[in-house]
Amino acid sequence: MNTPLTPDGFLDRTLLRGLCAVAVFLILSNILFALLALEPGSVPGILGEITKQLDLVGERNFATWFSVILLFLNSLLAYRQALLYTHSKVRVARIYGILSIGFLVLSVDDLISFHEYVESVLKKLSQGPASRPFLSVNLGLVFGIVLGITLLFLVSGIFFRHTHQRNRFVLILSAALIFMSVLSEFIYNSFHWFDLVRGFRIEIAIDESCELSAVLFFLIFQQREMTARTKESLKMEANH
Repeated sequence: MNTPLTPDGFLDRTLLRGLCAVAVFLILSNILFALLALEPGSVPGILGEITKQLDLVGERNFATWFSVILLFLNSLLAYRQALLYTHSKVRVARIYGILSIGFLVLSVDDLISFHEYVESVLKKLSQGPASRPFLSVNLGLVFGIVLGITLLFLVSGIFFRHTHQRNRFVLILSAALIFMSVLSEFIYNSFHWFDLVRGFRIEIAIDESCELSAVLFFLIFQQREMTARTKESLKMEANH
């Protein structure tokens, strides 16, 4: 059954493999930057421009656009899943609907760097004469914690029970990667003596790589769920 905006097969295996290849390349590049204590863009010439485009923590570069695409695709797939479950499992459909909105918000946030802007404003306010310490907040860490709690809910509730058993490992892996991202940032922010160039790049590489991998694995999970559901529908039609 075709649904608006998301026709059958719009995310086939070839496209998904291509997305995985790009993600692996970005992750390995940032690990290399960390090991070499290389600040992307510090290298002169065309090589410096290339490293800037691959920097996962950078803004308005190729890595950012790629993350935006992954989040938006997750939103589209969750929207489609919500439509497919509307008449059979309403509670699951609602969860997919919430996920679709959530991924769309994250995609827009990545696109315009909204939470980074809000974070910088709050930090400036916290340094004023009438400052309040709680205004200085790491919104990236807050977002990560909220996302981690959301995924924990998904792997422990009705949503998890209605997923296909062979796909559950991918969902759990996505949740685990988000928690690894949150943990790495929490540890780094708790130990300021570790504030070295290489240490910072290592933390960034772990944090951003885990986040990117988590989003990619959730996309894989959704694609596998859609494939399994399509096969079930075809089998039911053949039996009738």
